[in-house]
Formats: sequence, C-alpha cells, structure tokens
Amino acid sequence: MADRNFYGLPGTESYKSNMLNRQKAERFYENLNMNKQAFNAHEMKTEKQKVEVLLDGVIYTIVSDEEESYMQKVAFYLNQKLSETRKMESTRNMDLRAVALLTSLNIADEYCKLLDDSNQKAIDIKKLESEVDIYKKEYEHSNKENELLKAEIETLKMQILREKNAQKVVASE
Repeated sequence: MADRNFYGLPGTESYKSNMLNRQKAERFYENLNMNKQAFNAHEMKTEKQKVEVLLDGVIYTIVSDEEESYMQKVAFYLNQKLSETRKMESTRNMDLRAVALLTSLNIADEYCKLLDDSNQKAIDIKKLESEVDIYKKEYEHSNKENELLKAEIETLKMQILREKNAQKVVASE
C-alpha cells in the first residue's frame, strides 16, 4: 500500500489513465499560461461559450456565458477547496465522490454564511438609511428655523434702527 499515491496503484489502468490526464492537464496549463497575454477585450463574450477547466487533475469542457478568465478563477477556487478537504485527516480514505460531496457541503456552508452576512448588512444599511432620513429632516427643520431666526433678527435690527432714528429726530427738535 506504500506505493499507492493520488493517481492509483502503478501499473493499473486507472493509474495510466490518471497519469495521462495529468499530462494533458500540464499541457493545458502551459497553453493557458502562454495564451493569457492573448486575451483581448473583444474576446469577452456574453453568449454561451465552451471553456476548458482543470478540476482535480481532469480537464472538463463546460458551457458558460461567463468569461473564460472568470471560469478559470472558479475552477482554481474549487481545486483549492478540494485540496483543503483532502488534507483533512478524516478524508484520507475517502473516494473522490465523497471528497467532492464534502467539499460541496463546505462551499455551500461558506455560501450560506456569506449570504446571511450579506442579508444582515442589507438590513443594517436600511436602518442606517432610515437614520440618515431622520437626520436630513432634522437638518432641514433646523435650517428653516435658522432662516426664520435670521429674518426675525433682521426685523429687530430694522426696528432698532427706526427707534434710534426716531430718538435722534426727537432729540434734535
């Protein structure tokens, strides 16, 4: 059992098949790296397109309306998650299907937590928007009150000036 590795037992058909897939994957990534500079804006498509991605050492062709670079990013993320799951002590003897299922559950858990967090943030934003509306109304009310007080001050100034002028007229007579 010491000779057993990720690719299966040496000399078996599954080992040969997995090694062949590994070689294909290596060529695929070499081509991908060479072609990264060739991605132009006109290559960004909104219609569905076939995209080759490497998932767990196997090249898959998927149909997506997303850009190839985005799908490669998603595949990279999934490969990281599969790798994390495989590194767990409890998954050492699990087959690929079980590891993939556990990885799916972990990703779904992560997604649900992010969704809950996003929903809570949306609720917090609504509360803050309500508070902003209250402060805006208070500000507008204060501005109106300020304008009324300024008008009243101007009226009082005018009244004081009239009274001073009247006193000057009475004093000069």
